[in-house]
Amino acid sequence: LVQRRRHHNMSPLSVDLLSACSAQRELLRAVHRCPLDLYTPGSKDLRDAIANYKVWLPTLTEGGEGEQGEQGAKPALDVAWVWHLHRLNPRCYRDDCTRALGTVVEVEEPFAFTEEIGGATAGAGEDSRGTTRLEIGFDVEECAARQAQFLWQVRWREYSCSVFVEAAVSRYVQMLQLMRQHPTTFIVPTYDMDLVWHAHMGFPNSYLRDCVEVCGRSIGHDDTANDRTLGSRLDCGTK
Repeated sequence: LVQRRRHHNMSPLSVDLLSACSAQRELLRAVHRCPLDLYTPGSKDLRDAIANYKVWLPTLTEGGEGEQGEQGAKPALDVAWVWHLHRLNPRCYRDDCTRALGTVVEVEEPFAFTEEIGGATAGAGEDSRGTTRLEIGFDVEECAARQAQFLWQVRWREYSCSVFVEAAVSRYVQMLQLMRQHPTTFIVPTYDMDLVWHAHMGFPNSYLRDCVEVCGRSIGHDDTANDRTLGSRLDCGTK
């Protein structure tokens, strides 16, 4: 089972978000560098990755615990990308996993991946009778397109500085506390806080527990609101 870990002594969060932010940025950079088109809705590469993911994720529950064990349990890069996108909709991810697998899959290293790409995950194109196939309850292809630019928002040198990211984690916790105090207010995170938020959602069970502890309720995540131009909902929201 994934062990609960306090970020530091005073934090109410149960996972190491400093390490997770670094690992998430590595995944984003690898997706950007890879030769596959994993951003464009309708592209063969993205659709193959989604098909592979739907077959691969259930294999993590075959041992009964949904753990990421040996090296071979890590997904190929394109599959890891889809997994990341799926978890950015935490409520849908929980519902999809529960419906198909009877459990919500969470692992110790949610952004780990192998260097294999493009069909490295076997089984997606084969006869899948007798194989559990996950279904995703939202348009993950459109999510890929929306997330294509996120790397450019968090590529700066300061994001490699532990002091900067530690401060971002603290600001993220403050955002969660504000959500508790103002449950109907649309609160907009800055990009550094958004990176931490995405990292936190990589641990779906821990994320839910932490949100309930800090906010008193589960917190969804709407990545369709990504327009920060003057006068947009994000621009006018509480920052």
